Amino acid sequence: MPTISGQASANSQPGIPLSTFGDSMWRPEANGIGFTWEGRDEAYAERMWASIGDDTLVMQGELFGGKEGSGPNALRLLEGYAAEGDAYLSRIEGRFAAAFWSESRRELTLLTDKFGSVPLYYSANSDSLSFSTSVRRASQIAGASPAWDTEGLIQFFTFGHLWNSTTLLKSVRCLGPATRCTFSIDTGRVEQHTYWQIRPSQRPITLGASLDRIDETLCRAVDEQSRDTPGLGVALSGGLDARAILGLISDELPRPTCLSLGMEGSLDQVSARKLAKLSGCPFHRFVLGEGFLECFEGWLDRMVELTDGHYLSQCIVMPTLPLYPELGVRVLLRGHVGELLHMHKAYNFSVDDEFRRLEGDDSLESWLWSHLQSHLTDCVDLPLLAAVSSSDFKEVGRQTLRAAMKATDRFERPLDRLSQMFLDQRLRRETAMSLVKFNSVVDVRVPYLDSRFVQAVFDAPPEARIGERAHTEVLRRHRPSFLLPANSNTGARVGAGPAWRTICYLRMRVLAKLGVRGYQPYERLGLWLRRELREVVERTLLDAKCLDRGLLNPDCVRGVVAAHNAGAKNHTFLIMAMMIVERGSNLFDSPAISEAGRCHNSPAGLA
Repeated sequence: MPTISGQASANSQPGIPLSTFGDSMWRPEANGIGFTWEGRDEAYAERMWASIGDDTLVMQGELFGGKEGSGPNALRLLEGYAAEGDAYLSRIEGRFAAAFWSESRRELTLLTDKFGSVPLYYSANSDSLSFSTSVRRASQIAGASPAWDTEGLIQFFTFGHLWNSTTLLKSVRCLGPATRCTFSIDTGRVEQHTYWQIRPSQRPITLGASLDRIDETLCRAVDEQSRDTPGLGVALSGGLDARAILGLISDELPRPTCLSLGMEGSLDQVSARKLAKLSGCPFHRFVLGEGFLECFEGWLDRMVELTDGHYLSQCIVMPTLPLYPELGVRVLLRGHVGELLHMHKAYNFSVDDEFRRLEGDDSLESWLWSHLQSHLTDCVDLPLLAAVSSSDFKEVGRQTLRAAMKATDRFERPLDRLSQMFLDQRLRRETAMSLVKFNSVVDVRVPYLDSRFVQAVFDAPPEARIGERAHTEVLRRHRPSFLLPANSNTGARVGAGPAWRTICYLRMRVLAKLGVRGYQPYERLGLWLRRELREVVERTLLDAKCLDRGLLNPDCVRGVVAAHNAGAKNHTFLIMAMMIVERGSNLFDSPAISEAGRCHNSPAGLA
């Protein structure tokens, strides 16, 4: 996958490059700075590297829009940042992580985009700074031992992903969003600065005016990220977010390729096919079936390798990765962050009636604690981690939450604080890891991740951000036919009233249980872990290497596996989390998996 890595050391001698990690491309610079860029091919890598005089920049990602200069992404970012600094970063749109070396100032500067959507990790000590878009490589370059971070482990099992700046390794931290991190070669000093933030709403705005602004900014973001883009694809489901993106792609442009994933007969695929047909797009569906289960262990290992074991995944998207290049898709649009327009359906961040009645920080913290937990350890009687009591486990989780809340203090409205936390934690620490998988084969673009759009959402009144109102209005204006195919989350057409949505949702649940085609669930991972994948689970978690490693409590592991296999309790995601941690441990202990050792689904899964 595309990866930037490097290291800078204080008081180094001119002309002596430091060691760097990687075997695809590396270019050492003088004065103790070394960069590595590994990409899908060298031509692609060349566009991510630029030098002007004594200034050098290497990056991963893209800049969007054409008003801020032209040419390769790295050159645009280098020219803009060298000339204007933070003012340029605050103005541009993009998904990127970058490292900038200034020979004249003898400084290395790490840069993240406004939302930190391309993870950038660093390891700092008294006289050096190592960095990479991979946790594992940041640790290896620094020469640090892969000691596990207890706080990170607790976060992973409490919330289902990492939070704040923590990783699973003590020596490695994750850089924040909109961050400029500067390391001085001469002094060894590290300084971090936030160059941009979402601003609190300055004045009341009417619902109509806010919907106009949301529509305008979203249209512009989709156009900038889809125009002049050969090989455009859309990851299409039956929900609202990707549907709106597809609906806003200009009819003047070549039709993007749409790909949908799910079990045979899932409502996601039924609705996605209808949407693709309405827009005249080629449609491909990938069916999760026996081929996926036969190769599950290979997909699991590949996912862990791509994400350094820092992502709790069901692995169901992994079989689709080889298909994008086969279908000619080079750039993939995804619907992440559209949840900001329907915060009643935003995973664990979903707003309910209790949330709307909250008053004060204490009540907000209590609500957040009860909702943001992944509940992986519910119905688990024994401590999960070998060296952490249940009470300490809970207290560290609460401290993590309080630190995240503090970063939202500038907002008064609880919905703004929750939305900012969604961006800081869910997007930056969970969704960004999901995007790493897709970035291994295509460039991923997220139109909702546009600062102008996000600011318009934060400026809008709550009634524009809960329910389907905003999406309904956007589709009504630009693609009204897209309102008719059922929203796979409700079973009703988009914009239907609350009563009809409730009826359709209940009907969808009943028909799914009866096995009616068109109403099947997205996947059945819990059943598969108990049945077809039982041997993989037991071979991973009940092996002596796992039980004796000292991370997980052996008695707890045995009890969880036994209860799930017996059907007494549903521990689907806890089992997946434990397997990912264990296989991640092996990854840090051993070399990367070879291509020959991976199991690739044949295109037979594509229909």
